[in-house]
Amino acid sequence: EYVGLIKLIGGIERLNLTEETMIIRGDSQLVIKQILGEFSISNSPYGMYAEYAKNKALKLNNAKFEWIPRHLNEYADTLSKIALINKDTPCTSHHTMNTNNS
Repeated sequence: EYVGLIKLIGGIERLNLTEETMIIRGDSQLVIKQILGEFSISNSPYGMYAEYAKNKALKLNNAKFEWIPRHLNEYADTLSKIALINKDTPCTSHHTMNTNNS
């Protein structure tokens, strides 16, 4: 979920749209609330992704972040699961690397 948000913001930056007014919706309450500063970011393995995503989000000057319950966002949830199957997804590579080093 963090990787998806990071990639989205990267695309927005590449298209020079960081000053545009936009609403970014996500179905991970944790991710959205962390970006908004309503939930703290822990020192968990995903904490570095959360911190990086939050710092990237700060570059979006007119963005509003909204949480959508997952059951209302089934299409996007399906797409995110498909993306995780892709070997080139950084999250998958990181997970595999950690598994091999255990």
